[in-house]
Amino acid sequence: MPPTRTITAASYRIELDLSEQVLGLDIPKEMPWSAGEERLSPTIERMGAGGFVSAAALALKAKQFDDGLYAAVELAAQNGAGRYPGKAGLLTALARCLAETLSVSDGNALGVVFGACELGGLKTEAPPHAAAAVREEVERFLGNELRSKPIAFYTWSPALEAIFRQDRMLQTPLSGDASIKALVRTLQADEKLREAYTGYLELIARLTNPLDAPDLRSLLAGRQSRDVAFFPASESHEGNLVRKLFAENAVPDGFNLMDELIARIRSGKIQLQPRPESGWYDHQLWSIEPLVITDVLSEARHLQLSKQYREHLVELFKGIYALTRETHIKQLPIMPAMAAMPGPRQVRIEVRPELSTEPLAEHYLRRALAYRFVRRV
Repeated sequence: MPPTRTITAASYRIELDLSEQVLGLDIPKEMPWSAGEERLSPTIERMGAGGFVSAAALALKAKQFDDGLYAAVELAAQNGAGRYPGKAGLLTALARCLAETLSVSDGNALGVVFGACELGGLKTEAPPHAAAAVREEVERFLGNELRSKPIAFYTWSPALEAIFRQDRMLQTPLSGDASIKALVRTLQADEKLREAYTGYLELIARLTNPLDAPDLRSLLAGRQSRDVAFFPASESHEGNLVRKLFAENAVPDGFNLMDELIARIRSGKIQLQPRPESGWYDHQLWSIEPLVITDVLSEARHLQLSKQYREHLVELFKGIYALTRETHIKQLPIMPAMAAMPGPRQVRIEVRPELSTEPLAEHYLRRALAYRFVRRV
């Protein structure tokens, strides 16, 4: 049976076959708010006319949920929950072991680990011989606001601010073979510490994306790696693109990363469909891809989009992309400057689409699949 809709008006009962329906969508010119007009609504039910809810409103609602979910996971991963003992215990135990076996001349591991503990508010005290090195490492880190200044939901509480700074410090590349080997030996000697370390790396690789640089697991397995970090950042489509385009050159004036991304998505040079190893971030970005490839979607034959509406969807894509990146900001690398014939009697009945939200089915489906993914994570 084809999908149908029944309309009763002017003593007529009309059955519509929706299987071949095409909706024309346009967007009115933006107008300033009128004096006295309500600007904020406490609930979605009170927004718009006729119960219609825009995709933008749903995206903002999703952003609030996503931030709350990620914040809850951050606090649980720091303090421990369920079978996971927590990063706090991992770092304090690791710091105690390093204090007994390392000197500052061995490399920067003492400064990075004790600095991260200090920034995370953990109860550790650097050994006297390393105090100056730790202070120098912390001051260098705090002097770079792009690395050290919490943003997004990490400003919600002192605990989240501390986690942001602690983990960003632990993204510092490790130097000195002796200090790196000391970290590896400590993790090899203590199974619980090793499981806490690898468990967190596995979590963030699924919660955000696979890691963008080597970590200590390769050394634990006996393989050699360069440019190792304790907690590396995660990879991203935008990061990979910038690295590909400007690996050895400065980003030119006027370059627009988001426009370049959209052009490459439309041409097929960048595929947003998640890979088996992708994390939640990739799944979220895949969910907004339909906003910029409307012509190739399965629902395209039922939609007739005006130029203004297409432009609106592109801007919506850019906005949601930025909001999604912000949710994962701690774990992502720092980016450089993203008619019918008349009958005997004519009766005019206006038939309007019964839309409760914008008909972007593929976008909503992919968002749902992204939540199913992260729930399993």
